[in-house]
Amino acid sequence: MSAEKPICKGLYSYEHADDMTNAVILVEGKELHVVKELLMVASPVFKAMFTGHFIEASTNVVELANKDINHIVWMLDYIYPEKVFDLTDEMAAKLLPLAEEYQLSNLRAQCIDVLLEQDTPRLEIVTLAEKFGLEELLEVSINQCAQHVQAEPDTKNGKESELDQQLKLPENSRLSKDAVNKILRKKIYYAKMRFAEIKTAVNGILAVAMRTSKSDQDAIRKHKAAMSFGQGIF
Repeated sequence: MSAEKPICKGLYSYEHADDMTNAVILVEGKELHVVKELLMVASPVFKAMFTGHFIEASTNVVELANKDINHIVWMLDYIYPEKVFDLTDEMAAKLLPLAEEYQLSNLRAQCIDVLLEQDTPRLEIVTLAEKFGLEELLEVSINQCAQHVQAEPDTKNGKESELDQQLKLPENSRLSKDAVNKILRKKIYYAKMRFAEIKTAVNGILAVAMRTSKSDQDAIRKHKAAMSFGQGIF
């Protein structure tokens, strides 16, 4: 029997109806009681649901299929003005698709900013950037993966490469071959750059050694010349 998925602490504030709530979001079999006006102000999509020719307009119940309840709670915490909302890079990766879907433009911008600044390379960010056409984020995340995600398998221990392991994750199932190839080409580029740096450093060390050796040889010759001169006098 699998362990029950941990639920974020913010869920409790939406579990019960009160004098202010007037709508329900149904996700993963749980009811989240909300103020629909707040959702309508934040999102044109929710506004259309509650005011257009949709069943939600008459029932005030929005069923969100195939959504993670934790991610929906995070989205609600962002929408509610009185909530303290601290956007982490983990949250940003999960909230960006919701911000796109429900047209939460400010949240979308914040998610992109956080993901651009985060320093944990993972293919999930490449997948998101490619899916939503975020060129700057795509370039940054590809560079991060190229520099830090191992593409070589651990043959000694019979393990797949870190890149192959990440490619098998559900969130990366739609990552294009073109993006993967870009990562591999970048890895080759960075490997050549590192080799060139090492070569330059080694050449510098050899040059110093040769100069030192030449100086030593000159000193020996001068010493021998001085000794010969002294012997000639005496």
